[in-house]
Amino acid sequence: MLSSLEYFYPVSSLGLYMLSSLEYFYPVSSLGLYMASSLEYFYRVSSLGLYMVSSLEYFYIVSSLEYFYMVSSLEYFYMVSSLEYFYMVSSLEYFYMVSSLEYFYMVSSLEYFYMVSSLEYFYMVSSLEYFYMVSSLEYFYMVSSLEYFYMVSSLEYFYMVSSLEYFYMVSSLEYFYMVSSLEYFYMVSSLEYFYMVSSLEYFYMVSSLEYFYMVSSLEYFYMVSSLEYFYMVSSLEYFYMVSSLEYFYMVSSLEYFYMVSSLEYFYMVSSLEYFYMVSSLEYFYMVSSLEYFYMVSSLEYFYMVSSLEYFYMVSSLEYFYMVSSLEYFYMVSSLEYFYMVSSLEYFYMVSSLEYFYMVSSLEYFYMVSSLEYFYMVSSLEYFYMVSSLEYFYMVSSLEYFYMVSSLEYFYMVSSLEYFYMVSSLEYFYMVSSLEYLYMVSSLGFFHRESYLGYLIP
Repeated sequence: MLSSLEYFYPVSSLGLYMLSSLEYFYPVSSLGLYMASSLEYFYRVSSLGLYMVSSLEYFYIVSSLEYFYMVSSLEYFYMVSSLEYFYMVSSLEYFYMVSSLEYFYMVSSLEYFYMVSSLEYFYMVSSLEYFYMVSSLEYFYMVSSLEYFYMVSSLEYFYMVSSLEYFYMVSSLEYFYMVSSLEYFYMVSSLEYFYMVSSLEYFYMVSSLEYFYMVSSLEYFYMVSSLEYFYMVSSLEYFYMVSSLEYFYMVSSLEYFYMVSSLEYFYMVSSLEYFYMVSSLEYFYMVSSLEYFYMVSSLEYFYMVSSLEYFYMVSSLEYFYMVSSLEYFYMVSSLEYFYMVSSLEYFYMVSSLEYFYMVSSLEYFYMVSSLEYFYMVSSLEYFYMVSSLEYFYMVSSLEYFYMVSSLEYFYMVSSLEYFYMVSSLEYFYMVSSLEYLYMVSSLGFFHRESYLGYLIP
């Protein structure tokens, strides 16, 4: 546990990294001069043609550093190295958690999310205040959460037993589930083998269609052609749902990312963890990112406030969302079978309550209310660069994403180290993870014996 904490919380060097990061993101002493020189650079262009030439040079990655960023980006998204393949496998194994050592992982995970060290304690306090509301209602949330995870009450004990029956297949029906489950995940049948191949093709771009996806993806991120510039504009429209066609795309996109199957559910979780910065370093990135993207100005400050209200449920409607969310994830009701049914109902929106959840969710994401409408307007103004300050934001944003400076290169390297386990401490995490995933305990050994029969013919 201690070595895991050391892996996830490199406290000794985080302060220095934070200081150097702050110096990178907030060069206050020279920001005015930078803005002036940037504005002079973009506004002193004598003709649109010269601007197009310099823009093309910027987007086509003239410097070797930008070329390196493109290569490392491809490695990051498509898992070129064997270590990245291990990450996918261990991630899948992470969600199936058979042994008692996996219980230790849950505990150390909780410690990971709630920050045991002093810096992490500050994060925990601010996080708890932010997410869980230091009030007595939040205390009830903590208690009911603990009751959910540790099964304090007899009802929760029944849930643990029935859960174990569900995952370890005690009954003959559960045994059939284990067989079909193993066939689904380990590709016993030819149909499952096709699934594995098509899955690998999806993640690693094996087929020519996937190769086209990689090419169009590169075109999307690096804006190679003038048509790609139009794609960037339509992409912004895609994310903010300007047209009805884009709304349909949004719905199918949500279905694609959030998926009906458990594997797709894992993708949603890991995606959320990736984008919302679970670790303290990621939290710092989120904070500095927010400060970087939303600019300390009064208009941007209002944007940050409305954004926080939008994402973290300040209003009573958002509180209801948190409650229904908790009900979705923790399912306090006595019948855990209802959990499975309501879970399916959650993904397929069968019941009226779930329909209300879908509506309130759509309202939450797509700005149905007047406040959200104002957010959409100010958001569009923010992303389409109405003011000259927003134009400066676009320039500095492009510099941020394409890693022009050497400090950005350092951030990319340390980021890769964080995700791909470069250090020896990360190797320890891989070993303890493997021990956790390959069933060290007796119960895990039984599970291993039962599924190795399908893996080893």
